[in-house]
Amino acid sequence: MLVETLLSVIALITAAVILRSEYTEIMAEGGPIGVFSAGIGTFVEHLGIPQKAGMTFAALAISAFALTTLDTATRLGRFMFQEFFEKTNGPAVLYKNRYTGTLVTIAAAAFFTFTGTRNALWPLFGAANQLLASLTLLAVTVWLTKMDKKSLFVRIPMYFMFCVTITALGVMVVKNWMTGNAVLLIFSSLLFGIAVTLIIKARQSLRALKT
Repeated sequence: MLVETLLSVIALITAAVILRSEYTEIMAEGGPIGVFSAGIGTFVEHLGIPQKAGMTFAALAISAFALTTLDTATRLGRFMFQEFFEKTNGPAVLYKNRYTGTLVTIAAAAFFTFTGTRNALWPLFGAANQLLASLTLLAVTVWLTKMDKKSLFVRIPMYFMFCVTITALGVMVVKNWMTGNAVLLIFSSLLFGIAVTLIIKARQSLRALKT
């Protein structure tokens, strides 16, 4: 979370150092990657590094990050797909054939891309990411409590993260319900249900440890 916060601050700085006229021109030609690269180049130029070299390095870093992220996401999607059907004793082609899981994962991504849903899914990604952070804090809280150690310094951030995540997911559920977006409504509702379930499980675990 701290590293992502630092990255977001750097991204804001890269956009802030560009003039509005330059921003519009770069955005039209290179998109967000072009804006980020140009901002990094302008920023590092004041540190004695040539602007062209800074822009090239930033573009390369973004490309490498995007490629590795897509590769990892596809692999994880295939693993989860195969494990789901393996546990339900489904057909062997669904959990033994790696091509089947890969094609299903890519097809789902292509559906969201070509239907224009991918931009709307970004807030859900943020909510899922913060939900993962909440789960991590929850696990640490339960572990410290089980070890009979002080956990208040982890418990308070956990409460904060859960409150923020549940509020955001609740807003998404209502918004998607009113707009009639079935796909996003399903995903946001599932994440909301997972968040509530985690809270209930955490409360039960902490109560069991206290008794």
